[in-house]
Amino acid sequence: MIEGKSELKIDHYKPAMKGLVSLDHLDFRLGLIAMAKADGEFTLLKYENGRAFTINRYGHLRSDYPALNEAVKALEKAGVESAEILCELYAVDDRGKPLILPEFIRTAKGADRKLENLRLGVWDLISVNGKPVIQDYEWKLREMDSWFEGCKRVYVLPWIKPESRAELKKFWDVWVTEAGYEGLVIRCNGDIFKVKPVIDVDAVIIAINKVGSNGKPIKGFSEGLVRSVKLALMDKQERFVVIGDCVVPKPPIQKALWDLMDFKVQEDDRAVYVQPLVVVQVRFNSLFHGSRVKLLEFTGTRYVEAGEMTFWKMRNPRFIRFRTDKEVNVKDLRLDQVE
Repeated sequence: MIEGKSELKIDHYKPAMKGLVSLDHLDFRLGLIAMAKADGEFTLLKYENGRAFTINRYGHLRSDYPALNEAVKALEKAGVESAEILCELYAVDDRGKPLILPEFIRTAKGADRKLENLRLGVWDLISVNGKPVIQDYEWKLREMDSWFEGCKRVYVLPWIKPESRAELKKFWDVWVTEAGYEGLVIRCNGDIFKVKPVIDVDAVIIAINKVGSNGKPIKGFSEGLVRSVKLALMDKQERFVVIGDCVVPKPPIQKALWDLMDFKVQEDDRAVYVQPLVVVQVRFNSLFHGSRVKLLEFTGTRYVEAGEMTFWKMRNPRFIRFRTDKEVNVKDLRLDQVE
């Protein structure tokens, strides 16, 4: 694999997806399309006259690896002169089961990396032969299916245009439950939803909790350990929407988060509020709907209550990882991560 850096920006190609809690509220009269979701890197494949490279949102450019080389041969055979294709660059294990993002990183970058286990999961077509593609999404998928037919390492991700909820749920069972994909991406009436067996949200830490939901002091606080944090999303007015508390499970992370005490802005009998600096990914299995949650405005020196709104609250959230690639803004912390 040949690697490099590029100033090419691709973020504008990434669709804003809403998190959908259940498949039960979709309207099949609208002709929705569902696709298996792989857990990897959002990637643009650029091809021209027998040469190609892929680039991720951070400008990391890659060329000359098995999946990409297979794509070049397929595009040459199909008579394509140039193309811009959106993909998920992800990894599979030796049995072909999709891996999660940290394992993808080891597969692509680790000392014992296995480039033959990288896959290009194709999911959208931007341009062909120098012209933007204006046909509908189903046409794009069928066209690319014909280009990559028979390929082992590059292919359109599994997709379906279901006519019933039962057909969609069967597709879920085959590709998510059995094959191990992360979830589904569903396009419906102009909206794009992601549906997972569990729900992931990127949220910002706004406080370190001193007292648990049971009203008792949280053990470890006096020893400099953060075992529970308060999380928030942001609305379009840049107010913080408090979505609940999350337990921090691992001692090294509990200790590292204590550094947030250096950014304390205020304190009450239940929590120490800190500057909104650290974005984390949290995971939960279900939500409480119709809950009244607080709205807070951050003045730069403190949080001020700005009312309440009806929103979701997390049920049994779990800390997954720090999101150093995310920032504290309306786009990265948007409310419609959960729909």
